Amino acid sequence: MKVRKNKSLEEIEILKNKIIDLSLFFSIGIGFIAYLLSISRYKETGFEISFITDFLALFFLLLITLFRNRLSLKSKSYFIISIIFLVYLVDTLKLGVYSANKVLIVLLPFFSILAISKKKTFAIFVLAVISFIAIGYLHLNGYLTIPSQANLSISAWIINILLIIIVTIIILIIQDKFNSTYIKLISNLEETNELISIKERNYREIFNSASDAIFIHDLDGKIIDVNNSMLKIYGYSREEIDSIDISKLSSERKNYTFLQAQNYFQKAIESGPLVFDWQAKKKDGEIFWVEISLKKLNIAGKDRILGIVRDINERKENTLQLELYRNHLKQLVFERTKELEQANEKLIVSNENLAFQKEELITTLNKLKETQDQLVISEKMASIGILASCVAHEINNPLNFIQGGLIGIENYFEEEIPEHMENVKPLLEGISIGVKRAANIVTSLNHIAEQTNQKQKNVIYIK
Repeated sequence: MKVRKNKSLEEIEILKNKIIDLSLFFSIGIGFIAYLLSISRYKETGFEISFITDFLALFFLLLITLFRNRLSLKSKSYFIISIIFLVYLVDTLKLGVYSANKVLIVLLPFFSILAISKKKTFAIFVLAVISFIAIGYLHLNGYLTIPSQANLSISAWIINILLIIIVTIIILIIQDKFNSTYIKLISNLEETNELISIKERNYREIFNSASDAIFIHDLDGKIIDVNNSMLKIYGYSREEIDSIDISKLSSERKNYTFLQAQNYFQKAIESGPLVFDWQAKKKDGEIFWVEISLKKLNIAGKDRILGIVRDINERKENTLQLELYRNHLKQLVFERTKELEQANEKLIVSNENLAFQKEELITTLNKLKETQDQLVISEKMASIGILASCVAHEINNPLNFIQGGLIGIENYFEEEIPEHMENVKPLLEGISIGVKRAANIVTSLNHIAEQTNQKQKNVIYIK
């Protein structure tokens, strides 16, 4: 802040010097013309002391003007104030209130405030006013005489000096307001410029520190500015940027030509931000892949296209390689799938044959099971037949003994004791009936044994 304030003060000092210098040139010109006019009245008025004082004033003004660059602002202001006092006093002493030079009092604070403090300016002005009143007093009391003095009074002098004071105060107020406002405007402008400069430095720092290449184009695609990463990635120097265009930065292969790039620019302008892959070309002719982001922006009041370029060559090459592998894998999968489909068709046929064989096997197994069940039954029946045959044989022998004994008893009673035959006959008949029944059982058992043997033969025959 202190640096900016000192800079503002320096600029104000320069401006004050310019005002003083312009005032000197203007004063010499006007003073020279006025001096010639006053000399032209020499025959009418005769010699006057003002001829000498005006000449001295012009001479000193000329010297100050010639050596203005060697003099300080304060020195020039003091010289000008002294000359104004000289011209004003001489003319006022001669003409009093009719002096035209009395208006020069207004200039005293103007030139003094440019170089010295307000207190000294006020003191100089008060001195000029007091001198004017003192001269008026001398004229009114007859110590100094001027034409038509009888028509004047002290009020005329007071009115003149009041008017001069009012005009001077107004000029001082305006000048003070102007100076304070000017200083404030200068300070605000410097602060604004400093902020703009800081923002510019920050922008440039961010702009150049980005790892991606950044382009700023106009709406026609012409390159306006680039960052350091762009120069590094593409291999160009900053001096070469003005001589290159999009066509030199593109591979110019199919779909990556200058015309296609213009189409992308037009889409970004009309439709908004756009991101796409692009084949770029370096200064040495190397082709590489990049990802480009285009966006329309307003920079410094002008429409621009911001392009951010990211090197994706390695990723893109890997992607393309993966795509080749993917396509190759798809082909292998397709071929393998075809082989599997063919093998599957064969397998289906084999499965159908196996299913048919399975059905035949199940049928055979069912038949075998039935045969086995029949065989088990046959075996059981054979066992039952053998058992029945054995039981019949075993029962048949005692029956034979009983039948033989019954016949023997019956013959014994008929031969030896016939008279008891009638009593014994029911018993013998009962025994005979029992033997017959037992014989029938034996016969049935023999029939069962015969049937079992027959079934076993039949089962073995089926098998």
